[in-house]
Amino acid sequence: MKLKTFHILFIACVTTTIITIGAAFTWLCGTTAGARWLLASVSRYTPLKLTVGSVEGRLSDRLRLTGVRADLALQKVEVNGG
Repeated sequence: MKLKTFHILFIACVTTTIITIGAAFTWLCGTTAGARWLLASVSRYTPLKLTVGSVEGRLSDRLRLTGVRADLALQKVEVNGG
């Protein structure tokens, strides 16, 4: 009986984890807020510092970034345009 309960709880935990990861990936790739969060996270957790004026669109379709500036140690790249 204990083994059956363990299996049910294990399957429930694995299923919940898979659904949560899928929802997070869908949000990340399918929304403008997800793209904005990803860019902010890259800037926060890596040596590459990104500054983006505006973010429009989705990673999974079309993503439009304006006023992009990337700083990495002694290298700087700035892109303006539409």
